[in-house]
Amino acid sequence: MPWSSIISSGDVVAIHAALVPTANGDGEILLLGGDNHYRDGAVANQFDHTRRFNCRNTASALIYVESPSFDLFCSGHAQLPEGEVLPEGGVLFAGGTADFPKYAHGIHKDIHFDGHRHAVIYDPSAGTFVVTSDMNARLGRKGAGGGRWYPTVCTLGNGNLFIAQGHPSGSDSRHGNDTPEIFDNDVQTWTLLPKFGIISGNPILYPRLHLLPSGLIFISSAIDGYNQNISIDPSSSVTHSVSSLPDPAYHGFDCPSVLLPLVPADQYRARVLLCGGIYTQMIDLGDSNPAWSAVTRNGSAAAFNRSHACATLLPTGDVLITGGTSVNDQVGVLLPEIYRTPIDHNTHSYVGGVGFSETINEPATIIRNYHSTALLMPDGRVWTAGGNSLYQPDYPATATQKSIEIFDPPYPTGPRPSIVQCPSFVAYNHKFEISTPQANNISGISLLRCGSSTHAFNPDQRMIVLGFSKVNANTLESNAPPNCNVAPPGSYMLFLIDNQGRPCSYAKFVRVGPRMIKKPVRTFWPKKIYKIILDMFNLLTERKRA
Repeated sequence: MPWSSIISSGDVVAIHAALVPTANGDGEILLLGGDNHYRDGAVANQFDHTRRFNCRNTASALIYVESPSFDLFCSGHAQLPEGEVLPEGGVLFAGGTADFPKYAHGIHKDIHFDGHRHAVIYDPSAGTFVVTSDMNARLGRKGAGGGRWYPTVCTLGNGNLFIAQGHPSGSDSRHGNDTPEIFDNDVQTWTLLPKFGIISGNPILYPRLHLLPSGLIFISSAIDGYNQNISIDPSSSVTHSVSSLPDPAYHGFDCPSVLLPLVPADQYRARVLLCGGIYTQMIDLGDSNPAWSAVTRNGSAAAFNRSHACATLLPTGDVLITGGTSVNDQVGVLLPEIYRTPIDHNTHSYVGGVGFSETINEPATIIRNYHSTALLMPDGRVWTAGGNSLYQPDYPATATQKSIEIFDPPYPTGPRPSIVQCPSFVAYNHKFEISTPQANNISGISLLRCGSSTHAFNPDQRMIVLGFSKVNANTLESNAPPNCNVAPPGSYMLFLIDNQGRPCSYAKFVRVGPRMIKKPVRTFWPKKIYKIILDMFNLLTERKRA
């Protein structure tokens, strides 16, 4: 059966979920709900809803994780690469819910939730949260204001994180937080950047951000103050016009935006897919005049929009679309769709056109609507969870929302290849070897970044196709990504694809980054001085190698 039996997620509505590596190679999904979208629970500070799900042993009981003392419901999050404090990296959660409307304190208390300024890092090696620095108050307000509810976090090529938009705290008169911030992964501090866009009417919530190989961030959502899609320089907030806006279904946060596979054949040219509305659309950002083009949808699901669907990159380069609702939030679209990316898998290059999507006639059991999540697992299946009942937030979530269902995509049947061994770390622009008994039959190698999903978007989702050659019948030599903007530093899954289009039976977790010494957890130097010394050491080491 393509869908697994229903698995309980305990007392957690998986409104937020992130895939994290583990030392034994299994991988886990961290799922959390904060207040689980229950108003009275939030008022009573009932935020302790976090669990760990084992990706290899899916029947194992979920493991309890103590949540932070503040509410991470509707926070922003993204993978954090290795740094001075956490040498193995983690997941940063920033912002969340300070107060529900009616209980809020600001001038928008009857309209939007108040956001808070707190941030926390999940440490996979310890299975615990580590509280880090708060985000900044509003500039010039003597510690007041700032904070974010419904922000988006994006990992940058230098390992720092960019956070944008969302609704601020009740002590902030703005109806949206229009000043982005940078989280410095080594010194664990936040820096305010110049604002971009304007706040007119509703705040800009969960904007869809994609780091491009150029180092700029492309925003597929609409940003007030611009009548086009824009890109932004994350170091200065300088914006650039890119294209006309897509269909209005994609101006907000109701539908997924996916950065399509990056391939070396065209110098990692960026393409973005928008799906979930009636009209699926794709843009090739490498065109001289980029424009959104319609993608054909086939099959019975094509008649429906699917608001709040999730879109998951598969190791084949295709995109699986699950969940979503059509008429209202309780009328679900249970049939998945699969978007066929226009890639020639023999040459690992795009062939032109925009691809197409087709319906998979295998319905899910549970409606995955608002507040649902989906993630790619190391075995190539797609984990789905979360959702919203008709009666939330006035009443608690039911067992339906506290459930997990796993989908097995329609890969070709037959035995799948396996990875015997590969490095746990690969450096940019270096070659590395992969041991596999199926070396003669491998047609593709790819890295898929560990995902983090919430509110119909996965900001970490990214696939890089790797060039490779055969060494012998049991060994392949592959080329690592060329730089940090193509593959931001952090944890990825390494997949092999055989010449029948079958992914390996279980991916290996690989950390990708610059070649540098490993940073210790503790040092007797102050962090900023230590960072300067470390940078100098790495520079001298690289010069010596050269």
